[in-house]
Amino acid sequence: GVGCVNIGCASLNLGYTATLLNILASRERDEIISHLFGRKLSLKIDSVIIGHAVSFAKKAFHKHSSSRLSSFSLIIPMVRKGMLYRTSISAINIPYGFSYEKALETIVTTALLHLNFNLKDAVLKEIRLSGGLASSRIAKTVSNIFNTKTRVVENTESSALGASIIGISYLSREKISNIAYRAAKVRETYTPENREVEKYRKYMDAFRKIYETISQILLN
Repeated sequence: GVGCVNIGCASLNLGYTATLLNILASRERDEIISHLFGRKLSLKIDSVIIGHAVSFAKKAFHKHSSSRLSSFSLIIPMVRKGMLYRTSISAINIPYGFSYEKALETIVTTALLHLNFNLKDAVLKEIRLSGGLASSRIAKTVSNIFNTKTRVVENTESSALGASIIGISYLSREKISNIAYRAAKVRETYTPENREVEKYRKYMDAFRKIYETISQILLN
């Protein structure tokens, strides 16, 4: 639904969950994606639920808010033994005095750090951003955290558009990649800024240290 049909392209949907789907070259056929594109491809998928944290922030900062603080606060995603995907955020650490906007930015940024942490060795050539929380400001953050060109698509409901593209391809017998190119329009494109990339690299280092410590405690 965002027009990702090439290896190295990733679809990042930000809404109730933050989900990153990266197209990879694979020796093994992924039954669904290989069938759709007629090539040996696979998807690396990672997802984290942020909806509960966003709801908490709305309630917490409904009456009491201030935009004076500019410090950064980490939220650590939950680690659960035996789970393939880490799908919740368990430790909310937002200082009193944050505005809701700052709290939301912190939640989304931490979810992005989480996804980047679990990306490991996958190489991204570009990210296409969609979902209810997709905005110009968030797109800049995405570009700098992943150090990757980021495109914001016109249709934020990319899942619905993707289903439509599959249906059109089935009925018309036209290649799904051709339909995706036509249907998934890009609204804006952002490129990484060296200074910001370095700043988020330091955030990533802090996130990694805290995450690894907490994961050991929770798994034990």
